Amino acid sequence: MTPSRPIELVATLPDDRAVFAAGDFNTTSADDRDNDFLDHYVRPHWAVSNDYCPSCSGTSYYAVDGTWAFLDMILWKPCCGARATWDLQENPVEIANRTVRQVAPDGTPKRFELPKGSGVSDHWPAVLRIESK
Repeated sequence: MTPSRPIELVATLPDDRAVFAAGDFNTTSADDRDNDFLDHYVRPHWAVSNDYCPSCSGTSYYAVDGTWAFLDMILWKPCCGARATWDLQENPVEIANRTVRQVAPDGTPKRFELPKGSGVSDHWPAVLRIESK
C-alpha cells in the first residue's frame, strides 16, 4: 500500500532518520488564523520554520489587505532524542531576500515582470540551517 498522507509516509522511514518537508504550502495567515491549520495538522508532528523566526514577517505580502503570510515553510521532524545526529542550529531560520533583485522598493517581494525580465518571485524562500551533532 502506498502512503497517502505525509504522516503515513514518514512512518515508513527508519526511526533513525530526521525528516524535513519544504516548499510553498500556500497557507495564508488568514487560513491559519481561521482554521488553526498549523496547530491542528502540522505542529503536533513537526517543528515549523515560522516559529523559529520571530522577527520574520512572512514570505509573501498581500497588498490588498496589507498582511504578510508564510506561504513558504520548512517542516522539521528530528529523530532519535539523545541519539540524534542532526539538529537545528541556533537561530536556524531566515528569509532568503538579501539581493536587490528580490526586493521591491516598498520592501516586499519583487515579482518577476515581463517583458523587462526583472524581479524574481511573488514570495521569498525560507532557509533552515541544521548541523551535525
